[in-house]
Amino acid sequence: MKTSKLFHPDDNSIGLYDFYKNELRKRLNFTIKARQIKQYEMAVYLGLPSSTISKLLTVNKPQLFSLAQLDKLTEMLGFEEGHYYDWFLSELRRKPVKGESSYFDFQKTEQFLQKCVKLSKFSVIKEALRLIVEERWGNLEFVYNFTEKLFDYAEAKYKRLDPTFDSEEYQLCASLYQLIIDTEQFNRSERLAVSHFKLYYLRRNDGKQVHRLFELMLGFVKFLPEKYILEAYERICSYYYINDNFNEVIEYSLKLEELAKAIDEDKYGYSLLIRGLAYKGLGKYQQSLQMIDKYKNIKGFEHHAYINQLEIRFALGDLNVLTEMLRYIRHEDEYKEANLSVIIEHLIRFDMIDMAYNIINEFKENIDANQLKNFHRIKRIITYKKVEGLCYLLKEEYDQGFDSLLFVIEKALEIGVKNIFGEAMVILHKYRKYLREKHEAKINDIFTKISLGDL
Repeated sequence: MKTSKLFHPDDNSIGLYDFYKNELRKRLNFTIKARQIKQYEMAVYLGLPSSTISKLLTVNKPQLFSLAQLDKLTEMLGFEEGHYYDWFLSELRRKPVKGESSYFDFQKTEQFLQKCVKLSKFSVIKEALRLIVEERWGNLEFVYNFTEKLFDYAEAKYKRLDPTFDSEEYQLCASLYQLIIDTEQFNRSERLAVSHFKLYYLRRNDGKQVHRLFELMLGFVKFLPEKYILEAYERICSYYYINDNFNEVIEYSLKLEELAKAIDEDKYGYSLLIRGLAYKGLGKYQQSLQMIDKYKNIKGFEHHAYINQLEIRFALGDLNVLTEMLRYIRHEDEYKEANLSVIIEHLIRFDMIDMAYNIINEFKENIDANQLKNFHRIKRIITYKKVEGLCYLLKEEYDQGFDSLLFVIEKALEIGVKNIFGEAMVILHKYRKYLREKHEAKINDIFTKISLGDL
């Protein structure tokens, strides 16, 4: 039997659940004795016979506490709710009733775990579910169902408020989905597919894991329940677009369009938008314009159509739209860096370096390279900093140019975006004769980290 990661019995002859059971009663009895509380007083406060109080508190074959009883006694002893929850795990087990094979009382366990969520007792939840899985593989369905409820709870609580998924609820969900993946015995089960999908969703901003988790998730998409298919294809398109795999974007966006057209207008609009962006990334501007015509009248996509159409006209050499593009960007926050990157890149291509330089300086205070909340945000920032760095070098402002490029190189390595890393390295190599000692030291430091596996 594996021992608890949280608690370790001093006496190895004592079983883990006996340890929890004894520890709970030892702590309760110590406080009761220290405060000189009488048994009849507890009986009155808890609304129980004195004999029941005695059975609950005895160490020798005690009666199991209900959650309500423990909460009431905790209140009487003057502690905050949940004070004794770390030792309640033994109270969740009983002899299996007829037709059951688990020692866990799942109704009682569900009630306890939901209370732990309310009180943010996440380490207790993790330990309880680990022990439930260890008891028998058949308990995995209970763990999976609870994890799905916890995920839905976290989504309702933090949607758009926790873009890095750092909250304890999300972190616990990730651990539990990994537990399910490690324990599942059926390679084609829906819960295994959902767990891979959710784990990718929760870790997609982790540059060191995202690519491996995506490949794992991709292999299980065909086993996902129908309700997850549209979101899965949306995530696949997003991943490929971020990594500039535009042909794959087109392939999966066509699948998403076919599935979503009649049932989900938002996902349908997204399929057209992302395919249009992929065509633009490939330089296929006419196809991109055709996509814009399809989604420009879909609710919620009007502003995307507007700015994307301006960007294509600008890319094709229509400089008259630049004023309108800048006006739009001044009042738009979410994709400011992405839109500015397009403008600066094309101005450099048109050999309009001074204009690009002036735009960079205008928006300098609005681009906060420290606000790296998620993978998408980091990608937009480093794409912008790459063209910013090139512009500074073309203006012979080498310190600023190399500072920007070295920032790009380090962050691109952190999140595993090889194409941007490579592009920045090409620029750096081209202007290497202007490198100063501090920049060479920074480059050496970056490559030392790479060799040590720190990046």
